[in-house]
Amino acid sequence: MIDILNQRVQMNPEKTFVQYKNQNISYKQFNNIVDNISDTIELDDLRADYIGLQIIDKLRLLGLIIALNRNNKIPVLYPNYPNIQDYVQSANIPITFKDNDISINTNNSNENITNITYNEDSTQVVIFTSGTTGAPKACRLTYKNIYKSALQWNTILKFNDNDIFLNHMPIIHVSGLCIFFRALYYNFKMILADFNPNGCLNYIEDNKITLVSMVPSMLQQAIHHTSIVNISNNLKAMIISGAEISSKNFDIIEKYQIPAYIAYGMSETTSGIAGFWYHHNKSKNYISHEHTNISLNESKIMIAGNTVMKGYLNDENLDGTFISNDIGEIQNDLSFKIKGRQGVISNYGGEIVSKEYIK
Repeated sequence: MIDILNQRVQMNPEKTFVQYKNQNISYKQFNNIVDNISDTIELDDLRADYIGLQIIDKLRLLGLIIALNRNNKIPVLYPNYPNIQDYVQSANIPITFKDNDISINTNNSNENITNITYNEDSTQVVIFTSGTTGAPKACRLTYKNIYKSALQWNTILKFNDNDIFLNHMPIIHVSGLCIFFRALYYNFKMILADFNPNGCLNYIEDNKITLVSMVPSMLQQAIHHTSIVNISNNLKAMIISGAEISSKNFDIIEKYQIPAYIAYGMSETTSGIAGFWYHHNKSKNYISHEHTNISLNESKIMIAGNTVMKGYLNDENLDGTFISNDIGEIQNDLSFKIKGRQGVISNYGGEIVSKEYIK
Protein backbone atom coordinates (compact mmCIF):
# COMPACT_ATOMS: atom_id res chain seq x y z
CA MET A 1 0.00 0.00 0.00
CA ILE A 2 1.19 3.51 -0.78
CA ASP A 3 1.82 6.19 1.83
CA ILE A 4 -1.36 8.21 1.35
CA LEU A 5 -0.01 11.34 3.11
CA ASN A 6 2.93 11.35 0.71
CA GLN A 7 0.49 11.15 -2.21
CA ARG A 8 -1.61 14.04 -0.85
CA VAL A 9 1.49 16.22 -0.55
CA GLN A 10 2.35 15.56 -4.17
CA MET A 11 -1.18 16.15 -5.46
CA ASN A 12 -2.49 19.03 -3.34
CA PRO A 13 0.14 20.24 -0.83
CA GLU A 14 -1.63 23.44 0.29
CA LYS A 15 -5.07 21.97 0.99
CA THR A 16 -6.05 22.18 4.66
CA PHE A 17 -5.95 18.74 6.22
CA VAL A 18 -6.16 19.39 9.96
CA GLN A 19 -7.46 22.26 12.04
CA TYR A 20 -6.04 22.19 15.55
CA LYS A 21 -6.24 24.90 18.19
CA ASN A 22 -7.53 27.36 15.57
CA GLN A 23 -4.56 26.68 13.28
CA ASN A 24 -5.10 25.33 9.77
CA ILE A 25 -2.46 22.78 8.82
CA SER A 26 -2.02 21.76 5.18
CA TYR A 27 -0.94 18.36 3.92
CA LYS A 28 2.52 19.77 3.30
CA GLN A 29 2.75 21.24 6.82
CA PHE A 30 1.55 18.01 8.42
CA ASN A 31 4.11 16.10 6.36
CA ASN A 32 6.76 18.54 7.61
CA ILE A 33 5.68 17.76 11.17
CA VAL A 34 6.18 14.04 10.45
CA ASP A 35 9.58 14.59 8.82
CA ASN A 36 10.79 16.87 11.60
CA ILE A 37 9.74 14.34 14.25
CA SER A 38 11.70 11.65 12.41
CA ASP A 39 14.78 13.86 12.23
CA THR A 40 14.54 15.11 15.83
CA ILE A 41 14.18 11.83 17.71
CA GLU A 42 16.34 9.74 15.37
CA LEU A 43 13.87 6.93 14.80
CA ASP A 44 16.45 5.00 12.81
CA ASP A 45 18.26 4.27 16.10
CA LEU A 46 15.24 2.52 17.65
CA ARG A 47 15.91 -1.22 17.65
CA ALA A 48 12.55 -2.53 18.86
CA ASP A 49 9.68 -3.05 16.41
CA TYR A 50 6.98 -1.97 18.86
CA ILE A 51 7.33 1.55 20.34
CA GLY A 52 5.24 2.55 23.36
CA LEU A 53 3.68 6.04 23.25
CA GLN A 54 1.90 7.96 25.98
CA ILE A 55 1.18 11.22 24.16
CA ILE A 56 -1.66 13.49 25.27
CA ASP A 57 -1.36 16.16 22.57
CA LYS A 58 -3.37 14.90 19.60
CA LEU A 59 -1.32 16.51 16.85
CA ARG A 60 1.95 15.25 18.32
CA LEU A 61 0.51 11.76 18.59
CA LEU A 62 -0.74 11.63 14.99
CA GLY A 63 2.54 12.99 13.64
CA LEU A 64 4.53 10.45 15.64
CA ILE A 65 2.33 7.55 14.48
CA ILE A 66 3.05 8.33 10.82
CA ALA A 67 6.73 8.99 11.54
CA LEU A 68 7.05 5.57 13.19
CA ASN A 69 5.21 3.83 10.35
CA ARG A 70 7.59 5.38 7.83
CA ASN A 71 10.46 3.94 9.80
CA ASN A 72 8.90 0.45 9.86
CA LYS A 73 7.99 0.79 13.54
CA ILE A 74 4.68 -0.05 15.19
CA PRO A 75 3.27 2.53 17.64
CA VAL A 76 1.58 1.18 20.78
CA LEU A 77 -0.92 3.80 21.98
CA TYR A 78 -1.05 3.97 25.77
CA PRO A 79 -3.73 5.99 27.60
CA ASN A 80 -2.99 8.56 30.28
CA TYR A 81 -4.72 6.58 33.02
CA PRO A 82 -3.72 6.01 36.66
CA ASN A 83 -3.62 2.25 36.04
CA ILE A 84 -1.13 2.61 33.17
CA GLN A 85 1.00 -0.22 34.56
CA ASP A 86 -1.85 -2.64 33.82
CA TYR A 87 -1.56 -1.66 30.16
CA VAL A 88 2.23 -1.84 30.08
CA GLN A 89 2.16 -5.24 31.75
CA SER A 90 -0.50 -6.48 29.32
CA ALA A 91 1.48 -5.44 26.23
CA ASN A 92 4.96 -5.99 27.67
CA ILE A 93 6.13 -2.92 25.71
CA PRO A 94 7.80 -0.05 27.65
CA ILE A 95 6.75 3.56 27.13
CA THR A 96 9.43 5.19 24.98
CA PHE A 97 7.95 8.60 24.15
CA LYS A 98 5.87 11.15 26.05
CA ASP A 99 4.77 14.66 25.09
CA ASN A 100 7.97 16.37 26.18
CA ASP A 101 9.96 14.17 23.78
CA ILE A 102 8.07 15.42 20.71
CA SER A 103 8.05 18.92 19.22
CA ILE A 104 5.81 20.25 16.45
CA ASN A 105 7.48 22.10 13.60
CA THR A 106 5.60 22.81 10.36
CA ASN A 107 8.59 24.32 8.55
CA ASN A 108 10.21 22.54 5.61
CA SER A 109 12.69 19.90 6.65
CA ASN A 110 13.23 18.09 3.37
CA GLU A 111 12.04 19.10 -0.09
CA ASN A 112 12.77 15.67 -1.57
CA ILE A 113 9.63 13.52 -1.78
CA THR A 114 10.23 9.81 -2.16
CA ASN A 115 7.57 7.17 -2.69
CA ILE A 116 6.83 5.07 0.40
CA THR A 117 4.95 1.77 0.45
CA TYR A 118 3.79 -0.62 3.16
CA ASN A 119 2.89 -4.29 3.34
CA GLU A 120 -0.88 -4.20 3.75
CA ASP A 121 -0.85 -7.19 6.11
CA SER A 122 1.74 -5.66 8.45
CA THR A 123 0.63 -4.21 11.78
CA GLN A 124 0.25 -0.45 11.51
CA VAL A 125 -0.72 0.40 15.09
CA VAL A 126 -1.60 -1.21 18.43
CA ILE A 127 -4.55 0.15 20.40
CA PHE A 128 -6.16 -1.06 23.60
CA THR A 129 -9.63 -2.22 24.42
CA SER A 130 -11.25 -0.57 27.44
CA GLY A 131 -11.33 -3.69 29.59
CA THR A 132 -14.83 -4.85 28.69
CA THR A 133 -14.40 -8.39 29.95
CA GLY A 134 -11.21 -8.17 31.98
CA ALA A 135 -7.81 -6.49 31.71
CA PRO A 136 -7.33 -4.22 28.68
CA LYS A 137 -6.13 -6.08 25.59
CA ALA A 138 -3.74 -4.74 22.94
CA CYS A 139 -5.15 -5.06 19.41
CA ARG A 140 -2.88 -5.26 16.36
CA LEU A 141 -4.50 -3.36 13.48
CA THR A 142 -2.98 -3.70 10.02
CA TYR A 143 -2.69 -1.20 7.18
CA LYS A 144 -5.36 -3.19 5.36
CA ASN A 145 -7.70 -3.13 8.40
CA ILE A 146 -7.63 0.67 8.61
CA TYR A 147 -7.90 1.20 4.84
CA LYS A 148 -10.80 -1.24 4.42
CA SER A 149 -12.59 0.34 7.37
CA ALA A 150 -12.37 3.72 5.62
CA LEU A 151 -13.77 2.14 2.43
CA GLN A 152 -16.72 0.69 4.34
CA TRP A 153 -17.52 4.01 5.96
CA ASN A 154 -17.33 5.77 2.61
CA THR A 155 -20.11 3.49 1.36
CA ILE A 156 -22.26 4.59 4.30
CA LEU A 157 -21.37 8.30 4.53
CA LYS A 158 -20.33 9.09 0.94
CA PHE A 159 -17.35 11.31 1.74
CA ASN A 160 -16.42 14.25 -0.47
CA ASP A 161 -13.58 16.78 -0.58
CA ASN A 162 -15.71 19.43 1.13
CA ASP A 163 -16.60 17.38 4.19
CA ILE A 164 -15.48 18.65 7.60
CA PHE A 165 -15.28 15.98 10.30
CA LEU A 166 -15.24 17.15 13.93
CA ASN A 167 -12.99 14.66 15.68
CA HIS A 168 -13.36 15.14 19.43
CA MET A 169 -12.89 11.45 20.19
CA PRO A 170 -9.68 10.23 21.89
CA ILE A 171 -6.98 9.41 19.33
CA ILE A 172 -5.85 6.46 21.48
CA HIS A 173 -9.27 4.90 20.86
CA VAL A 174 -10.18 3.27 17.56
CA SER A 175 -12.95 5.82 16.98
CA GLY A 176 -10.70 8.87 17.00
CA LEU A 177 -7.80 7.21 15.20
CA CYS A 178 -9.96 5.91 12.34
CA ILE A 179 -11.49 9.35 11.74
CA PHE A 180 -7.97 10.65 11.07
CA PHE A 181 -7.35 7.97 8.44
CA ARG A 182 -10.77 8.46 6.84
CA ALA A 183 -9.92 12.14 6.36
CA LEU A 184 -6.53 11.20 4.92
CA TYR A 185 -7.83 8.56 2.52
CA TYR A 186 -10.78 10.67 1.33
CA ASN A 187 -9.14 14.10 1.19
CA PHE A 188 -11.39 16.06 3.56
CA LYS A 189 -10.73 18.37 6.49
CA MET A 190 -10.63 17.13 10.08
CA ILE A 191 -10.99 19.41 13.08
CA LEU A 192 -9.09 18.02 16.08
CA ALA A 193 -10.64 19.09 19.36
CA ASP A 194 -11.51 17.94 22.86
CA PHE A 195 -15.17 17.33 23.58
CA ASN A 196 -16.83 20.38 25.14
CA PRO A 197 -20.56 19.96 25.87
CA ASN A 198 -20.92 23.72 26.34
CA GLY A 199 -21.60 25.07 22.89
CA CYS A 200 -20.79 21.82 21.08
CA LEU A 201 -23.87 21.99 18.87
CA ASN A 202 -23.31 25.68 18.16
CA TYR A 203 -19.72 24.89 17.22
CA ILE A 204 -20.96 22.30 14.74
CA GLU A 205 -23.22 24.89 13.14
CA ASP A 206 -20.72 27.78 13.16
CA ASN A 207 -17.94 25.68 11.60
CA LYS A 208 -20.15 24.02 8.97
CA ILE A 209 -19.35 20.56 10.31
CA THR A 210 -20.74 17.82 8.08
CA LEU A 211 -19.72 14.76 10.12
CA VAL A 212 -19.25 14.08 13.82
CA SER A 213 -18.98 11.00 16.07
CA MET A 214 -20.31 10.74 19.62
CA VAL A 215 -20.97 8.18 22.28
CA PRO A 216 -24.52 8.37 23.69
CA SER A 217 -23.55 10.23 26.87
CA MET A 218 -21.83 12.94 24.80
CA LEU A 219 -25.03 13.59 22.87
CA GLN A 220 -27.03 13.86 26.09
CA GLN A 221 -24.48 16.29 27.57
CA ALA A 222 -24.45 18.41 24.42
CA ILE A 223 -28.24 18.72 24.44
CA HIS A 224 -28.31 19.41 28.19
CA HIS A 225 -25.81 22.27 27.89
CA THR A 226 -27.53 23.95 24.93
CA SER A 227 -30.32 26.42 25.72
CA ILE A 228 -31.71 26.57 22.17
CA VAL A 229 -30.99 23.47 20.11
CA ASN A 230 -30.53 24.02 16.40
CA ILE A 231 -29.16 21.13 14.39
CA SER A 232 -27.02 22.48 11.56
CA ASN A 233 -28.33 21.99 8.03
CA ASN A 234 -24.75 21.20 7.02
CA LEU A 235 -24.64 18.09 9.21
CA LYS A 236 -24.81 14.94 7.03
CA ALA A 237 -24.38 12.44 9.82
CA MET A 238 -23.89 12.11 13.54
CA ILE A 239 -22.35 8.70 14.15
CA ILE A 240 -23.40 7.35 17.55
CA SER A 241 -21.68 4.27 18.92
CA GLY A 242 -19.61 2.94 21.80
CA ALA A 243 -22.50 1.98 24.06
CA GLU A 244 -26.10 0.83 23.98
CA ILE A 245 -28.46 3.55 22.75
CA SER A 246 -31.16 4.28 25.33
CA SER A 247 -34.72 5.37 24.61
CA LYS A 248 -33.67 8.83 25.88
CA ASN A 249 -31.12 9.09 23.09
CA PHE A 250 -33.64 7.99 20.48
CA ASP A 251 -36.09 10.59 21.81
CA ILE A 252 -33.41 13.28 21.41
CA ILE A 253 -32.58 12.14 17.88
CA GLU A 254 -36.23 12.20 16.88
CA LYS A 255 -37.14 15.45 18.62
CA TYR A 256 -34.33 17.43 16.99
CA GLN A 257 -34.33 15.48 13.70
CA ILE A 258 -30.67 14.57 13.98
CA PRO A 259 -29.30 12.63 10.97
CA ALA A 260 -28.06 9.82 13.20
CA TYR A 261 -26.25 6.69 12.12
CA ILE A 262 -26.20 4.15 14.95
CA ALA A 263 -23.04 2.07 14.63
CA TYR A 264 -21.84 -1.19 16.12
CA GLY A 265 -18.20 -2.21 16.31
CA MET A 266 -15.19 -2.45 18.56
CA SER A 267 -11.44 -2.07 18.72
CA GLU A 268 -10.98 -5.61 17.44
CA THR A 269 -12.92 -4.76 14.25
CA THR A 270 -11.26 -1.38 13.54
CA SER A 271 -14.37 0.59 14.64
CA GLY A 272 -17.91 0.16 13.30
CA ILE A 273 -18.76 -2.81 11.08
CA ALA A 274 -22.56 -2.50 11.15
CA GLY A 275 -25.25 0.08 11.77
CA PHE A 276 -28.48 1.72 10.69
CA TRP A 277 -29.83 5.19 9.94
CA TYR A 278 -32.32 6.04 12.65
CA HIS A 279 -35.95 6.59 11.69
CA HIS A 280 -38.82 6.15 14.10
CA ASN A 281 -40.77 4.01 11.62
CA LYS A 282 -37.87 1.72 10.76
CA SER A 283 -36.20 -1.24 12.46
CA LYS A 284 -33.45 -0.65 15.01
CA ASN A 285 -31.60 -3.78 13.93
CA TYR A 286 -28.00 -3.51 12.78
CA ILE A 287 -27.10 -4.17 9.15
CA SER A 288 -23.55 -5.31 8.50
CA HIS A 289 -21.27 -3.15 6.35
CA GLU A 290 -20.09 -4.45 2.99
CA HIS A 291 -17.58 -7.33 3.03
CA THR A 292 -18.49 -8.09 6.66
CA ASN A 293 -20.30 -11.28 7.64
CA ILE A 294 -22.16 -11.61 10.94
CA SER A 295 -23.06 -15.00 12.40
CA LEU A 296 -23.50 -16.59 15.81
CA ASN A 297 -21.10 -18.79 17.73
CA GLU A 298 -22.95 -20.29 20.70
CA SER A 299 -25.21 -17.18 20.76
CA LYS A 300 -22.25 -14.77 20.61
CA ILE A 301 -21.76 -12.38 17.70
CA MET A 302 -19.05 -13.63 15.35
CA ILE A 303 -17.59 -11.13 12.87
CA ALA A 304 -15.73 -12.09 9.70
CA GLY A 305 -14.20 -9.56 7.34
CA ASN A 306 -11.19 -7.56 6.29
CA THR A 307 -11.41 -5.11 9.20
CA VAL A 308 -10.98 -7.81 11.86
CA MET A 309 -7.68 -7.22 13.65
CA LYS A 310 -4.58 -9.31 13.04
CA GLY A 311 -4.81 -10.50 16.64
CA TYR A 312 -4.02 -9.44 20.18
CA LEU A 313 -0.43 -8.47 20.90
CA ASN A 314 1.66 -11.42 22.07
CA ASP A 315 -1.07 -13.80 20.89
CA GLU A 316 -1.69 -15.89 17.79
CA ASN A 317 -2.92 -14.36 14.54
CA LEU A 318 -6.61 -14.53 13.71
CA ASP A 319 -7.93 -15.66 10.34
CA GLY A 320 -10.15 -12.64 9.76
CA THR A 321 -12.78 -13.88 12.20
CA PHE A 322 -13.45 -12.59 15.71
CA ILE A 323 -15.90 -13.94 18.29
CA SER A 324 -17.13 -11.10 20.49
CA ASN A 325 -18.66 -11.29 23.96
CA ASP A 326 -21.90 -9.72 22.72
CA ILE A 327 -24.97 -11.96 22.83
CA GLY A 328 -26.84 -11.53 19.56
CA GLU A 329 -29.89 -12.51 17.61
CA ILE A 330 -29.93 -12.69 13.81
CA GLN A 331 -33.15 -11.91 11.96
CA ASN A 332 -34.48 -13.50 8.77
CA ASP A 333 -33.20 -10.58 6.68
CA LEU A 334 -29.69 -11.14 8.17
CA SER A 335 -29.90 -7.96 10.23
CA PHE A 336 -29.10 -8.48 13.90
CA LYS A 337 -29.63 -7.07 17.37
CA ILE A 338 -27.56 -7.15 20.54
CA LYS A 339 -29.31 -8.80 23.48
CA GLY A 340 -26.60 -8.31 26.08
CA ARG A 341 -22.99 -9.00 26.89
CA GLN A 342 -21.37 -12.02 28.49
CA GLY A 343 -20.18 -11.20 32.00
CA VAL A 344 -21.11 -8.34 34.31
CA ILE A 345 -20.16 -4.92 32.96
CA SER A 346 -20.39 -1.25 33.80
CA ASN A 347 -20.94 1.44 31.18
CA TYR A 348 -19.99 5.07 31.64
CA GLY A 349 -19.41 7.63 28.91
CA GLY A 350 -18.72 5.08 26.20
CA GLU A 351 -16.22 3.13 28.31
CA ILE A 352 -17.54 -0.40 28.92
CA VAL A 353 -15.55 -2.07 31.67
CA SER A 354 -15.79 -5.40 33.46
CA LYS A 355 -16.85 -4.98 37.09
CA GLU A 356 -14.58 -7.87 38.00
CA TYR A 357 -11.67 -5.92 36.49
CA ILE A 358 -12.67 -2.85 38.52
CA LYS A 359 -12.57 -4.92 41.71
